[in-house]
Amino acid sequence: MRLRKLTETDINRLAVEWLQADTEGKKELLKKYDIAKPTLYRTMKRYGIEFKKIIH
Repeated sequence: MRLRKLTETDINRLAVEWLQADTEGKKELLKKYDIAKPTLYRTMKRYGIEFKKIIH
């Protein structure tokens, strides 16, 4: 269980770390912040952060 609710600053920091992390790093971030990936994406979307796939 999470010790406290994630703030907008936490989410922004996590989004930056998420973009820089490889697959194993992303798993570690989810454990560190004790959050599931769908919940993370939903929370980021609430604060206006979305990742889009670009196909070249």
